[in-house]
Amino acid sequence: MGNQCHREFPEGLSCQGGLHFGMHNSCEAQLAFLGMGQNARFPAISHGDLLHDTSEASLPMEKKMLDFEAMGAVPTGWALSRDDPPHGVLALGGSACLIYQNEPDPPPEGEAVAQTPKMKMLLALPDWAVDVPRAQSIVQYASNLAGLRNFCRLTRITRAPRFNHVVFECDLPRGKSLESWLDEHGYLDEETSQELFRELLQTMASLHRTSHSIISLWGLLHPSMVYLGPGGDLVSVMPVGCLLSFAGAKSCGLTLCDSMTRHWLPPELDRAIITSDRSLIVDPSARSAADTFSAAAVVLHAMQQVAPDGLRDKKVLVLLPEPAVDLFSKVLYVDFHWRATCADALDHPWLCDRKSMKRAITRSVTSRTLSI
Repeated sequence: MGNQCHREFPEGLSCQGGLHFGMHNSCEAQLAFLGMGQNARFPAISHGDLLHDTSEASLPMEKKMLDFEAMGAVPTGWALSRDDPPHGVLALGGSACLIYQNEPDPPPEGEAVAQTPKMKMLLALPDWAVDVPRAQSIVQYASNLAGLRNFCRLTRITRAPRFNHVVFECDLPRGKSLESWLDEHGYLDEETSQELFRELLQTMASLHRTSHSIISLWGLLHPSMVYLGPGGDLVSVMPVGCLLSFAGAKSCGLTLCDSMTRHWLPPELDRAIITSDRSLIVDPSARSAADTFSAAAVVLHAMQQVAPDGLRDKKVLVLLPEPAVDLFSKVLYVDFHWRATCADALDHPWLCDRKSMKRAITRSVTSRTLSI
Protein backbone atom coordinates (compact mmCIF):
# COMPACT_ATOMS: atom_id res chain seq x y z
CA MET A 1 0.00 0.00 0.00
CA GLY A 2 1.17 3.53 0.63
CA ASN A 3 4.37 4.83 1.99
CA GLN A 4 4.78 3.85 5.63
CA CYS A 5 7.40 5.79 7.51
CA HIS A 6 9.08 3.74 10.22
CA ARG A 7 9.90 5.92 13.21
CA GLU A 8 11.63 5.56 16.51
CA PHE A 9 9.14 7.26 18.82
CA PRO A 10 10.53 9.27 21.73
CA GLU A 11 9.84 7.85 25.18
CA GLY A 12 6.27 8.50 26.25
CA LEU A 13 4.84 8.43 22.74
CA SER A 14 2.59 5.82 21.22
CA CYS A 15 2.01 5.01 17.58
CA GLN A 16 -1.08 2.88 18.19
CA GLY A 17 -4.18 4.21 16.46
CA GLY A 18 -2.32 7.06 14.79
CA LEU A 19 -0.06 9.76 16.13
CA HIS A 20 -1.11 10.32 19.74
CA PHE A 21 1.03 11.27 22.70
CA GLY A 22 0.99 9.31 25.93
CA MET A 23 -0.04 10.69 29.31
CA HIS A 24 3.52 11.38 30.42
CA ASN A 25 4.84 13.16 27.37
CA SER A 26 6.75 16.40 27.81
CA CYS A 27 7.12 19.47 25.65
CA GLU A 28 10.61 18.26 24.72
CA ALA A 29 9.20 14.91 23.59
CA GLN A 30 6.78 16.65 21.26
CA LEU A 31 9.55 18.84 19.87
CA ALA A 32 11.73 15.76 19.38
CA PHE A 33 8.97 14.07 17.42
CA LEU A 34 8.83 17.11 15.12
CA GLY A 35 12.60 17.25 14.72
CA MET A 36 12.93 20.44 16.77
CA GLY A 37 14.31 19.42 20.16
CA GLN A 38 17.65 18.22 21.45
CA ASN A 39 16.58 14.60 21.06
CA ALA A 40 15.10 15.10 17.61
CA ARG A 41 15.18 12.11 15.28
CA PHE A 42 14.58 12.15 11.56
CA PRO A 43 12.20 9.35 10.44
CA ALA A 44 13.78 6.69 8.26
CA ILE A 45 12.90 6.44 4.58
CA SER A 46 10.68 3.42 4.17
CA HIS A 47 11.31 0.36 2.01
CA GLY A 48 8.15 1.25 0.09
CA ASP A 49 9.74 4.54 -0.91
CA LEU A 50 12.70 2.69 -2.38
CA LEU A 51 10.48 0.12 -4.06
CA HIS A 52 8.50 2.74 -5.99
CA ASP A 53 11.57 4.87 -6.60
CA THR A 54 12.42 3.15 -9.88
CA SER A 55 8.88 2.89 -11.26
CA GLU A 56 6.20 5.50 -10.55
CA ALA A 57 8.63 8.33 -9.85
CA SER A 58 10.15 8.03 -13.33
CA LEU A 59 6.99 9.62 -14.79
CA PRO A 60 5.35 13.01 -14.10
CA MET A 61 2.48 13.05 -11.62
CA GLU A 62 -0.72 12.94 -13.67
CA LYS A 63 -3.56 15.41 -13.30
CA LYS A 64 -6.76 13.40 -13.34
CA MET A 65 -10.44 13.48 -12.39
CA LEU A 66 -11.48 11.27 -9.48
CA ASP A 67 -14.79 10.60 -7.74
CA PHE A 68 -14.23 12.06 -4.28
CA GLU A 69 -17.65 10.96 -3.07
CA ALA A 70 -16.95 7.35 -4.05
CA MET A 71 -13.64 7.57 -2.19
CA GLY A 72 -15.51 8.58 0.97
CA ALA A 73 -13.52 11.82 1.17
CA VAL A 74 -16.46 14.25 1.39
CA PRO A 75 -17.31 14.76 5.09
CA THR A 76 -20.85 14.52 6.41
CA GLY A 77 -22.65 17.84 6.05
CA TRP A 78 -20.48 18.86 3.09
CA ALA A 79 -21.01 18.61 -0.67
CA LEU A 80 -18.98 18.91 -3.86
CA SER A 81 -18.79 22.39 -5.36
CA ARG A 82 -18.96 23.13 -9.07
CA ASP A 83 -16.26 25.79 -8.69
CA ASP A 84 -12.76 24.95 -9.86
CA PRO A 85 -10.06 24.53 -7.20
CA PRO A 86 -7.16 27.01 -7.09
CA HIS A 87 -4.60 26.32 -9.81
CA GLY A 88 -1.81 26.00 -7.28
CA VAL A 89 -3.25 22.90 -5.63
CA LEU A 90 -2.74 21.01 -8.92
CA ALA A 91 0.58 22.61 -9.88
CA LEU A 92 2.36 19.37 -8.95
CA GLY A 93 -0.31 17.00 -10.29
CA GLY A 94 -2.97 14.85 -8.67
CA SER A 95 -6.72 15.43 -8.46
CA ALA A 96 -8.52 18.20 -6.60
CA CYS A 97 -11.96 19.66 -5.96
CA LEU A 98 -13.75 22.14 -3.72
CA ILE A 99 -16.36 21.23 -1.13
CA TYR A 100 -18.80 23.48 0.73
CA GLN A 101 -20.68 23.15 3.99
CA ASN A 102 -24.34 22.34 3.39
CA GLU A 103 -25.47 23.99 6.60
CA PRO A 104 -23.33 27.03 7.47
CA ASP A 105 -22.67 27.70 11.14
CA PRO A 106 -25.43 29.86 12.68
CA PRO A 107 -24.62 33.57 13.07
CA PRO A 108 -23.75 34.95 16.53
CA GLU A 109 -26.69 35.37 18.89
CA GLY A 110 -28.66 38.49 18.15
CA GLU A 111 -27.40 38.80 14.57
CA ALA A 112 -29.43 37.80 11.54
CA VAL A 113 -26.66 38.20 8.97
CA ALA A 114 -26.58 35.32 6.49
CA GLN A 115 -23.15 33.71 6.41
CA THR A 116 -21.41 32.44 3.30
CA PRO A 117 -21.01 28.63 3.41
CA LYS A 118 -17.54 27.50 4.37
CA MET A 119 -15.42 26.01 1.60
CA LYS A 120 -12.41 23.73 1.61
CA MET A 121 -10.32 21.98 -1.00
CA LEU A 122 -9.56 18.29 -1.36
CA LEU A 123 -6.35 17.00 -2.94
CA ALA A 124 -5.94 13.32 -3.84
CA LEU A 125 -2.51 11.79 -4.50
CA PRO A 126 -1.42 8.16 -5.10
CA ASP A 127 -0.58 6.44 -1.82
CA TRP A 128 2.99 5.66 -2.92
CA ALA A 129 3.61 9.38 -3.51
CA VAL A 130 2.71 10.62 -0.04
CA ASP A 131 4.20 10.48 3.45
CA VAL A 132 1.16 10.11 5.70
CA PRO A 133 2.96 10.25 9.09
CA ARG A 134 4.59 13.56 8.23
CA ALA A 135 1.31 14.94 6.93
CA GLN A 136 -0.35 13.91 10.20
CA SER A 137 2.29 15.83 12.12
CA ILE A 138 1.39 18.94 10.09
CA VAL A 139 -2.29 18.49 11.01
CA GLN A 140 -1.45 18.05 14.67
CA TYR A 141 1.11 20.82 15.15
CA ALA A 142 0.35 23.49 12.55
CA SER A 143 -0.48 26.08 15.23
CA ASN A 144 2.78 25.41 17.14
CA LEU A 145 5.27 25.81 14.29
CA ALA A 146 5.89 29.35 13.05
CA GLY A 147 6.94 28.03 9.66
CA LEU A 148 3.53 26.42 9.15
CA ARG A 149 1.40 29.46 9.98
CA ASN A 150 1.48 30.79 6.42
CA PHE A 151 0.57 27.36 5.05
CA CYS A 152 -3.02 26.56 4.09
CA ARG A 153 -4.20 24.65 7.16
CA LEU A 154 -4.34 20.90 6.62
CA THR A 155 -7.43 19.66 8.52
CA ARG A 156 -8.06 16.04 7.56
CA ILE A 157 -6.42 13.04 5.92
CA THR A 158 -8.49 10.21 4.42
CA ARG A 159 -7.18 6.94 2.99
CA ALA A 160 -9.03 5.46 0.01
CA PRO A 161 -7.58 1.91 -0.23
CA ARG A 162 -9.80 0.82 -3.14
CA PHE A 163 -8.50 3.75 -5.18
CA ASN A 164 -4.90 3.49 -3.90
CA HIS A 165 -5.06 7.18 -3.04
CA VAL A 166 -4.81 9.42 0.01
CA VAL A 167 -7.02 12.53 0.21
CA PHE A 168 -5.97 15.71 2.02
CA GLU A 169 -8.49 18.32 3.18
CA CYS A 170 -7.18 21.90 3.41
CA ASP A 171 -8.44 25.40 4.01
CA LEU A 172 -8.54 27.64 0.95
CA PRO A 173 -5.64 30.07 0.54
CA ARG A 174 -6.13 33.72 1.44
CA GLY A 175 -5.19 36.58 -0.84
CA LYS A 176 -4.33 36.48 -4.54
CA SER A 177 -1.87 34.03 -6.08
CA LEU A 178 1.46 35.40 -7.22
CA GLU A 179 0.78 33.87 -10.63
CA SER A 180 -2.47 35.87 -10.98
CA TRP A 181 -0.77 39.01 -9.72
CA LEU A 182 1.97 38.67 -12.35
CA ASP A 183 -0.62 38.06 -15.08
CA GLU A 184 -2.25 41.38 -14.17
CA HIS A 185 0.78 43.54 -13.41
CA GLY A 186 3.71 41.93 -15.21
CA TYR A 187 6.52 42.20 -12.66
CA LEU A 188 6.91 42.51 -8.92
CA ASP A 189 8.65 45.74 -7.89
CA GLU A 190 11.88 45.63 -5.91
CA GLU A 191 10.31 46.65 -2.61
CA THR A 192 7.60 43.98 -2.74
CA SER A 193 10.14 41.40 -3.97
CA GLN A 194 12.38 42.09 -0.99
CA GLU A 195 9.46 41.62 1.39
CA LEU A 196 8.28 38.43 -0.31
CA PHE A 197 11.79 36.96 -0.35
CA ARG A 198 12.31 37.81 3.30
CA GLU A 199 9.03 36.21 4.35
CA LEU A 200 9.58 33.06 2.28
CA LEU A 201 13.08 32.65 3.72
CA GLN A 202 11.78 33.12 7.26
CA THR A 203 9.22 30.39 6.60
CA MET A 204 11.90 28.02 5.24
CA ALA A 205 14.26 28.81 8.12
CA SER A 206 11.52 27.94 10.61
CA LEU A 207 10.83 24.61 8.89
CA HIS A 208 14.52 23.69 9.07
CA ARG A 209 15.33 24.97 12.55
CA THR A 210 17.45 21.89 13.28
CA SER A 211 19.32 19.39 11.15
CA HIS A 212 16.66 16.82 12.08
CA SER A 213 13.54 18.75 11.05
CA ILE A 214 11.10 16.41 9.36
CA ILE A 215 9.07 18.88 7.28
CA SER A 216 10.32 19.93 3.86
CA LEU A 217 8.88 21.17 0.57
CA TRP A 218 11.53 19.13 -1.29
CA GLY A 219 12.27 22.35 -3.20
CA LEU A 220 8.86 22.22 -4.94
CA LEU A 221 7.26 25.64 -5.18
CA HIS A 222 5.33 27.32 -8.01
CA PRO A 223 4.09 30.94 -8.30
CA SER A 224 0.50 29.67 -8.20
CA MET A 225 1.19 28.17 -4.74
CA VAL A 226 2.23 31.52 -3.19
CA TYR A 227 -0.48 34.03 -2.18
CA LEU A 228 -0.12 37.74 -1.47
CA GLY A 229 -2.24 40.08 0.63
CA PRO A 230 -3.49 43.55 -0.41
CA GLY A 231 -0.18 45.10 0.65
CA GLY A 232 1.93 42.59 -1.27
CA ASP A 233 2.87 40.62 1.85
CA LEU A 234 2.92 36.82 2.00
CA VAL A 235 -0.35 35.48 3.45
CA SER A 236 -0.66 31.88 2.23
CA VAL A 237 1.43 29.04 0.83
CA MET A 238 0.08 25.73 -0.44
CA PRO A 239 2.20 23.07 1.35
CA VAL A 240 1.76 20.32 -1.24
CA GLY A 241 5.46 19.44 -1.20
CA CYS A 242 5.30 18.70 2.56
CA LEU A 243 2.85 15.85 1.90
CA LEU A 244 5.14 13.96 -0.48
CA SER A 245 7.43 10.99 -0.10
CA PHE A 246 10.81 11.05 -1.86
CA ALA A 247 9.35 9.13 -4.80
CA GLY A 248 6.39 11.50 -4.91
CA ALA A 249 8.68 14.53 -4.85
CA LYS A 250 10.55 13.27 -7.91
CA SER A 251 7.35 12.55 -9.80
CA CYS A 252 5.88 15.96 -8.93
CA GLY A 253 9.19 17.55 -9.86
CA LEU A 254 8.76 16.24 -13.39
CA THR A 255 5.25 17.73 -13.49
CA LEU A 256 6.66 21.07 -12.35
CA CYS A 257 9.21 20.90 -15.17
CA ASP A 258 6.37 20.60 -17.67
CA SER A 259 4.80 23.88 -16.54
CA MET A 260 8.05 25.79 -15.95
CA THR A 261 11.49 24.55 -17.12
CA ARG A 262 13.96 21.90 -16.02
CA HIS A 263 16.13 24.66 -14.53
CA TRP A 264 13.31 25.54 -12.13
CA LEU A 265 14.12 22.49 -10.00
CA PRO A 266 16.83 22.56 -7.33
CA PRO A 267 19.87 20.75 -8.85
CA GLU A 268 19.81 18.13 -6.09
CA LEU A 269 16.20 17.21 -6.97
CA ASP A 270 17.05 17.15 -10.66
CA ARG A 271 19.93 14.76 -9.94
CA ALA A 272 17.60 12.59 -7.87
CA ILE A 273 15.32 12.25 -10.88
CA ILE A 274 18.07 11.63 -13.45
CA THR A 275 20.67 9.63 -11.53
CA SER A 276 18.72 8.46 -8.41
CA ASP A 277 21.00 10.63 -6.26
CA ARG A 278 19.87 10.36 -2.61
CA SER A 279 21.32 13.52 -1.12
CA LEU A 280 17.83 14.79 -0.28
CA ILE A 281 17.26 11.68 1.86
CA VAL A 282 20.60 11.28 3.59
CA ASP A 283 21.64 14.93 4.01
CA PRO A 284 19.29 17.26 5.94
CA SER A 285 21.19 20.30 4.67
CA ALA A 286 20.23 19.30 1.12
CA ARG A 287 16.53 19.55 1.99
CA SER A 288 17.00 22.96 3.56
CA ALA A 289 19.09 24.13 0.60
CA ALA A 290 16.47 22.88 -1.86
CA ASP A 291 13.72 24.90 -0.13
CA THR A 292 15.96 27.99 -0.10
CA PHE A 293 16.55 27.50 -3.83
CA SER A 294 12.80 27.26 -4.49
CA ALA A 295 12.08 30.50 -2.60
CA ALA A 296 14.74 32.31 -4.62
CA ALA A 297 13.44 30.86 -7.89
CA VAL A 298 9.92 32.15 -7.17
CA VAL A 299 11.14 35.67 -6.32
CA LEU A 300 13.47 35.87 -9.32
CA HIS A 301 10.59 34.78 -11.54
CA ALA A 302 8.39 37.46 -9.96
CA MET A 303 10.98 40.15 -10.66
CA GLN A 304 12.03 39.21 -14.21
CA GLN A 305 9.88 36.18 -15.15
CA VAL A 306 12.93 34.01 -15.77
CA ALA A 307 14.07 30.67 -14.35
CA PRO A 308 17.21 30.45 -12.18
CA ASP A 309 19.42 29.91 -15.23
CA GLY A 310 18.31 33.39 -16.35
CA LEU A 311 21.06 34.80 -14.13
CA ARG A 312 23.49 33.80 -16.89
CA ASP A 313 21.86 36.31 -19.23
CA LYS A 314 23.51 39.73 -19.11
CA LYS A 315 20.26 41.33 -20.25
CA VAL A 316 18.62 40.05 -17.06
CA LEU A 317 21.51 41.03 -14.81
CA VAL A 318 21.47 44.69 -15.87
CA LEU A 319 17.77 44.93 -14.93
CA LEU A 320 18.31 43.69 -11.37
CA PRO A 321 19.79 45.73 -8.50
CA GLU A 322 23.43 44.77 -7.94
CA PRO A 323 22.83 43.60 -4.31
CA ALA A 324 19.97 41.41 -5.57
CA VAL A 325 22.21 39.81 -8.21
CA ASP A 326 24.76 39.04 -5.51
CA LEU A 327 22.16 37.38 -3.29
CA PHE A 328 20.49 35.40 -6.08
CA SER A 329 23.85 34.09 -7.28
CA LYS A 330 24.55 32.77 -3.78
CA VAL A 331 21.19 31.17 -3.00
CA LEU A 332 20.85 29.66 -6.50
CA TYR A 333 24.34 28.16 -6.50
CA VAL A 334 24.36 24.73 -8.15
CA ASP A 335 26.25 22.84 -5.42
CA PHE A 336 24.07 22.90 -2.30
CA HIS A 337 27.15 22.42 -0.09
CA TRP A 338 28.26 25.93 -1.08
CA ARG A 339 24.81 27.51 -1.44
CA ALA A 340 23.93 30.29 1.00
CA THR A 341 21.63 29.12 3.80
CA CYS A 342 18.36 30.77 4.80
CA ALA A 343 20.12 32.44 7.74
CA ASP A 344 22.90 33.76 5.49
CA ALA A 345 20.36 35.07 2.98
CA LEU A 346 18.32 36.83 5.66
CA ASP A 347 21.48 38.62 6.78
CA HIS A 348 22.30 39.78 3.26
CA PRO A 349 22.43 43.58 2.79
CA TRP A 350 19.72 43.51 0.12
CA LEU A 351 17.22 42.07 2.62
CA CYS A 352 18.55 43.94 5.65
CA ASP A 353 18.16 47.40 4.17
CA ARG A 354 16.55 49.44 6.96
CA LYS A 355 14.30 51.41 4.64
CA SER A 356 12.94 48.29 2.93
CA MET A 357 12.37 46.56 6.29
CA LYS A 358 10.52 49.61 7.64
CA ARG A 359 8.35 49.73 4.52
CA ALA A 360 7.72 45.98 4.80
CA ILE A 361 6.44 46.36 8.38
CA THR A 362 4.17 49.24 7.37
CA ARG A 363 2.80 47.30 4.36
CA SER A 364 2.21 44.21 6.49
CA VAL A 365 0.27 46.17 9.15
CA THR A 366 -1.78 47.89 6.44
CA SER A 367 -2.53 44.55 4.76
CA ARG A 368 -3.73 42.99 8.01
CA THR A 369 -5.92 46.03 8.72
CA LEU A 370 -7.55 45.79 5.28
CA SER A 371 -8.21 42.07 5.70
CA ILE A 372 -10.12 42.56 8.98
